[in-house]
Amino acid sequence: GRVSMFKSLASRGQCIKESWCIYYAKEKAKYPRFYPFFYKNVIPMVLGFVCLVWMFSKYFSLVLNASSSLPERWFFLNRLDLSMNKGQYIAVKMIAGPHQGEDALKIVKGVAGDVVTEKNREFFINGESVGRAKEYSSSDVKLEMNAFRGKIPTGKIWVYAPHRDSFDSRYAWQGLIDASRVVGRVYAIY
Repeated sequence: GRVSMFKSLASRGQCIKESWCIYYAKEKAKYPRFYPFFYKNVIPMVLGFVCLVWMFSKYFSLVLNASSSLPERWFFLNRLDLSMNKGQYIAVKMIAGPHQGEDALKIVKGVAGDVVTEKNREFFINGESVGRAKEYSSSDVKLEMNAFRGKIPTGKIWVYAPHRDSFDSRYAWQGLIDASRVVGRVYAIY
């Protein structure tokens, strides 16, 4: 019956290996109800699950904040949401300095139309302090202040983190963040 059918398929080159065809026919004969269920239900479910995991990981991530710049440690990153509203957490691509190429978690503190001022290395947005720029990093690297003063232009934002060692828009290496550098919106979990 089935074994001879698979032997004939193997002889015509339609099976990869004759021994595999014979094995498959014998196994299928032992479990006649399992194989249709397996191929019609299990394989599509597994492939669907793999596709969902791939799609989810491409657009969403669970992120551990390795630095102490933000009080929370765990975040949920949504790469589909590129909004840049004041007060929300975002992930931005660092383009210069010691963390070049990495994604950093920051808070949007200034948006288009807000006014940036500075006095004695302390920066203000619309009169509210957003931190003092240090002269040297914790590893003794000289830090240049952000030279921008005035009204934040459209398509740019000022990012900030409450920690005094945060590498944010106070420094020239980062400065104002362009909308194209926003990786996605971040939600604090814990």
